Amino acid sequence: MLDWLRQYFLAAVAAGNSIAPGEHIQVGWMLVEARSEADGSLALWEPDFSAMPIVWTRGVDRTAWALAQQRAVCDALNTAPAFPSLRDGAVVSPGFAGTRDTFMMMRGEPKGGNSGWQVKQLKDPAKEGVMLSLYEVALHTRAVLPYLALPPGAVVARTSVAVEIELGRIRLSSKDHALLASLVQV
Repeated sequence: MLDWLRQYFLAAVAAGNSIAPGEHIQVGWMLVEARSEADGSLALWEPDFSAMPIVWTRGVDRTAWALAQQRAVCDALNTAPAFPSLRDGAVVSPGFAGTRDTFMMMRGEPKGGNSGWQVKQLKDPAKEGVMLSLYEVALHTRAVLPYLALPPGAVVARTSVAVEIELGRIRLSSKDHALLASLVQV
């Protein structure tokens, strides 16, 4: 994945695009920031998932990991990724604050800065909530990350021991899908 990312930036520059210091570039759902190095080159920095507002750290390990996971989940469902931005909002129910690894995610149509995602505690009946950025949701539980690129219509139910995803007529379960079984450990 890191080689793909390197090739992406080399191709962009070869095509005549320029990347300026301080510029944010969306890579999958993540934003990376180009920063000047002492030798005049640019380095990529990414959010470190430690705090809000974002604390930036040199490198793209988290970006590459999330991109690989999100693509793999979409591939398992035979669908193209529909990447939101970490700045986009999600409606989060009050019950979600009490959980780390047991939740439900449902994605409607994105609109403006709203990703279309609703996130709640698995058995929370609440239909309303507060708008948080996807970055804030991920700060609360990184277990949401692999599913954020799923398209509208996706439903994810995750417990500490299982995950199930529905998208139209396709249903996958960690009980019989190795990738999803590995994501229960995330």
